[in-house]
Amino acid sequence: ERRISSTSCQRRSRLFAITGLLLLHRLTDADAWPSLRSDLMLLAANGHDATDVLSRAVALGGLDGARDPAAVVDHRLDLTQANNRTRGPLPWLPGIPTQLLDDPYWKTYLSDRYKLTRQLGQETRNAAEAAQAPPRWAEHLPGLDPDLVADIQLWRAANQIPDTDLRPTGPQRFSPAEHDTQRHLDHRLNTAQGGIREWSPRITEAAPAVAGDPRLPVLAARLATLSKRRVDVPELLATAAEQGHLPDEHPADALSYRISKLIKQQQRQTPTWETVTPPDLTRHLHHPPPPSHRPDRGPGIGI
Repeated sequence: ERRISSTSCQRRSRLFAITGLLLLHRLTDADAWPSLRSDLMLLAANGHDATDVLSRAVALGGLDGARDPAAVVDHRLDLTQANNRTRGPLPWLPGIPTQLLDDPYWKTYLSDRYKLTRQLGQETRNAAEAAQAPPRWAEHLPGLDPDLVADIQLWRAANQIPDTDLRPTGPQRFSPAEHDTQRHLDHRLNTAQGGIREWSPRITEAAPAVAGDPRLPVLAARLATLSKRRVDVPELLATAAEQGHLPDEHPADALSYRISKLIKQQQRQTPTWETVTPPDLTRHLHHPPPPSHRPDRGPGIGI
């Protein structure tokens, strides 16, 4: 009875603690509360103390001025490290909860889902490697490692990034596992080619606002290609960067547009000389003048 009473007291104590945290920081009233609650349940299903996890996430501070404090706390939870028995089917997904692995029904169901996710991921990679033409986001990034292209295509497919979004890894992700995976892919892309490695730091030095833009490698590859035909690319970059602040969204594309505009202005200002071939006057010296077509009136006075 004492053991049961002690366990019951511990549960009530944890319940009071987590309830106090939720109420103190208005977590249950926030828009992201359903997502945070789901993630806390997942952590608990892996044998973690949800109260302890929530306390450590809240202790990092920064919730008083947050518009959605539940989203801030949820961002701090790394679900990929929730258990040590299984890893997720994709690098940024959590594994099967340990408590559910001990249940025969849920173990079979979730294991099948796990295998299906792995299979679809491999099919996506195979399709990317077998494609004859590069995807739209890679059209201006020739010569990329096929393995990198396949990894990015898998990331885009899993996150439902449309083909019209030309940012290689799409919009910024905020959950810890997704953020780390996206940052890793962006880093691999930024160091994939010599031209990109050379021009990326030049671009960010001239225009710091471009740093972190997923389209930075595309601009770097373009300038690397352009520098093979022109010697004034550094001057074009500096002039474009000095034209004012870049927008918060798509700054690399905005800077690329400025450079294109400068090139067009130079082309319009370049004088065009027309070569005129003079007529051959010598041929008239060797031929009699053409006959007159006036009618012959005979002798007399012409009137």
